[in-house]
Amino acid sequence: MVDREGAPVGRIVHIYLDRVTEEPEWALVTSGREDRLVFVPLADAAEQQDQIGVPVQRGLVANAPAI
Repeated sequence: MVDREGAPVGRIVHIYLDRVTEEPEWALVTSGREDRLVFVPLADAAEQQDQIGVPVQRGLVANAPAI
């Protein structure tokens, strides 16, 4: 996963679908260390070559609460 500027955010571990629309809604991403997992919203996400681009800044994901 990359942010809106193309900076790496982390590796997608799992994608969660909306129960009604069955569209991707959230991604569980490793952020920083492999053992730190963060939810990233997939609203307005787009495929960019072999990556998923999200319209959030890398810093927001890095500072998000981990699960």
